[in-house]
Amino acid sequence: MRYHSPQQILELSNRPFRVFIHLAKPKSVKEAALSRDQQPDQIIRTILFRKEQNEFIVVLAPGDKQISWSNLRAELHLRRITTATRDEVILMTGYKPGTVSPLGLPPDLPVYYDRSILMKKEISIGSGEMNKALILDAQDLLALLPYAIPLDLDDNTDTSAL
Repeated sequence: MRYHSPQQILELSNRPFRVFIHLAKPKSVKEAALSRDQQPDQIIRTILFRKEQNEFIVVLAPGDKQISWSNLRAELHLRRITTATRDEVILMTGYKPGTVSPLGLPPDLPVYYDRSILMKKEISIGSGEMNKALILDAQDLLALLPYAIPLDLDDNTDTSAL
C-alpha cells in the first residue's frame, strides 16, 4: 500500500523537480526524450525482474541502454532471471507498466541502478501516471533511494541484451 505518490515524495523531500505532461503517449524513448528536451539516456526506465517464483527486484537503467542479461545475472550472482509480467508489475509495484516510478515502491523490493545514471545531471522518471514524467537531478533521486545498489549493466559484447 502506497502512502504517497512519487510527486508527493518529491514535494515532501523539498528537492527541486518538474512535472512534464505528454499530450499523447510517446511512441519511443527517443520521442519522449525529444518532448522533454532531453537525451534518451536521461530517461530512466524502472524495470521489474523476477529472480525466483516470488522474488523480485527493480533495476533502473537509462532509456538508451540495453541491459546485458549476462551482466545482470553475474552482478546479482544468479543463474536465471526474467522480466516480470504485466500482472506481476502491477501487483509488486502498484503501478501499471509504462508508469513505474522508483519512488513509492514497497520498502522490501530491492532496487538496483546502473552506475551510468550517476553521469547524468538531470533525468526523468516515471510518475505512476500515464503520460506524466518527473524531471529531477540524478543525485537527488539516488539520495531518495538510500538502499539502492549500483551495478554495471552494460556489455557491448553481449548480443542477448534486453
